[in-house]
Amino acid sequence: MDIVYNLVVPIVTSLLGGLIAGLFTFLGVKMTISHEKKAHETDLKIKQEEQHKKEIEKTFERNKRIIRTRPEMTISKAGGSIKKVEEVCLLPYIKPKLFDEKEIYFDYPEDIYNEEYWDKYEFILQNTGKREITSAFLQVPYKSSFNIYSKLVLMNWRSAYNKNYYRDVYALPSYIQPNEKIKVIVYFPKTVPQLKEEGLDLYFYDEDNNYWYQSLVNIKGRNEVEIIAPDAYFMHFQEDCNFWFIYNHLYYSMDVKKCFDKDISSLLEKRKRENWARTEKQEEFVRAVKCGEIALKYKLPLE
Repeated sequence: MDIVYNLVVPIVTSLLGGLIAGLFTFLGVKMTISHEKKAHETDLKIKQEEQHKKEIEKTFERNKRIIRTRPEMTISKAGGSIKKVEEVCLLPYIKPKLFDEKEIYFDYPEDIYNEEYWDKYEFILQNTGKREITSAFLQVPYKSSFNIYSKLVLMNWRSAYNKNYYRDVYALPSYIQPNEKIKVIVYFPKTVPQLKEEGLDLYFYDEDNNYWYQSLVNIKGRNEVEIIAPDAYFMHFQEDCNFWFIYNHLYYSMDVKKCFDKDISSLLEKRKRENWARTEKQEEFVRAVKCGEIALKYKLPLE
């Protein structure tokens, strides 16, 4: 019995000791590998964060340079060549009239066809930026009580086609190069002299397909250019040739009288308010540009 005990116990003890030692060795190696893996993952995460930070800083600096070289329309003195002269008319907003069961008119008085009805002023806008303006339009600011029309269109107001809409935007010439000028002649009724003081907003995009906004561009003084999201630009630049048809474009309803009976002026105001509001998406876009999360476009290498 002693012989068995003396033989078995050392063997078992030896085996257990080996197993325990092996287990500790295995656990030690596993812990080392796990620690090295975590350390590698931590290092990789730090490197990725540093790389992302560098990319953000690079985009931020790039955006700042693009903003410095953006187009900008500013009030200019007379003199030098003018690319084009634009004639626009401002008229107070009036409630539409129901012409029949299918048509609604914004029916201004016959006085609009007489030159004596109008007073006017003019201003010159010059692209004082460093990039070309590809497309641009003036817009009546939200909550203003007037509309804007081309003089040529307004002189054909007797046409039912032209009577059936009101307009908030006016397209300006395309491809306005740096230093080029355009003249805008603004006509307004002599009976409403306060329209001379009304400002107009300007929206445009440049040759790199960045979109911009300037408030009250015809008011003397420097108005800062603000970057806007493409969808915000097109939200303001309405489809259907920029005007809202009452009959079949605005309400998609054949029963115009029913729409009219609901107080069409309030419905138009609701539509306008929804379309013109600065959306949360637009605010997020501006913030992302200013902190470098969205890169502005530029076709040429930046200096």
